[in-house]
Amino acid sequence: MLTRSLRGSGILASRHCSVKVYGSRGISGAAPPLAFAFDIDGVLKAGPGVLPRAQRTLSFLNSQRIPFILITNGGGVREDTRGAALSRELGVPIAQDQLVQSHTVMRSLVPRLKDTNILVVGGAQRGQACREVAEWYGFKNVFVPGDIHRWAPSISPFIAPPPPTDPADLPHAYHIKHADFSRLPFSAVLVFHDSREWGLDIQIITELLRSRGGVMGTEGPVGQQGVEVHFSNCDVLWTNEYPLPRYGQGAFIEALKAVYAAHHPNSPTFEHTLYGKPHKVTYDYASALLSSLSASRGPPKIWMVGDNPASDIAGANAYGWASALVRTGVFKDERGPPAYEPMVVVDDCWEAVREACRRELGWEVPRE
Repeated sequence: MLTRSLRGSGILASRHCSVKVYGSRGISGAAPPLAFAFDIDGVLKAGPGVLPRAQRTLSFLNSQRIPFILITNGGGVREDTRGAALSRELGVPIAQDQLVQSHTVMRSLVPRLKDTNILVVGGAQRGQACREVAEWYGFKNVFVPGDIHRWAPSISPFIAPPPPTDPADLPHAYHIKHADFSRLPFSAVLVFHDSREWGLDIQIITELLRSRGGVMGTEGPVGQQGVEVHFSNCDVLWTNEYPLPRYGQGAFIEALKAVYAAHHPNSPTFEHTLYGKPHKVTYDYASALLSSLSASRGPPKIWMVGDNPASDIAGANAYGWASALVRTGVFKDERGPPAYEPMVVVDDCWEAVREACRRELGWEVPRE
């Protein structure tokens, strides 16, 4: 048995801690056959703030050569940009290939849709930030709802259309992309991030679903869907610094479905694809990513650490990962047992890693 002091190494900041490593596994030997996937909001961060033991947790894993990724139903920015920001906030280097955002897996659509017209919905600066992400992925003809609203303000008459351009000093400043949308056929709607204008976005998406060939201002035959629709996640709730959960993209999806069914009772449903947690396509991507990052001799045992039973825990359980539910986000004990049962319920991400190391590696990592 090897006892290694981590004091002075920068791993645990000013705390003193010894980690017991059993056998030859750990920092002094072969890489442990263990890996982690962490949610971000409610696990590592609360709104703009970093949760107390997040840096300690990730630094410890780096010191022990245990790979981890961050898998979030958030997004709205490029993975390299978000990775750099998280590195500064968490005090731990986060490479873009350690980050799976809700829309990351939509890169798989590029070979088929890159030369078609797509509508990207959601995100900051009137959708400009998500437009830039989609273009970075390789989509060539990317429009946002503001472009359509500027073309025909009467589409949503109770709000003003965006100006042609935002002030140039704004990050991701909106610049209108002009087109005659009465002649331009859309192939798909990609909801990259949370809608900022539910009324406008629902109006446009509903119209495109019932359009003839994806053209605005037209109506196709009953039962014929005008465009594909892809949603980057289905979280009804998420958390920030506010004391109660906030509505997310899943709530927007439910609102869109209700409006569509009320408007078109003869064709009350529409086909759509869901990404993000808890859907298998995202876990396939994340599992392959962790395997590529692991230096262990065999496939690592993967633990998902999350705060949302309906996405983090449901997805991990269905995929065969171990799961740890933390109390720092959506889940609260006083609201009753979680709808999807995790392997463990713990106070925070540090306790989740301690428990995983104990169960999988036989390590006794100190509590403090």
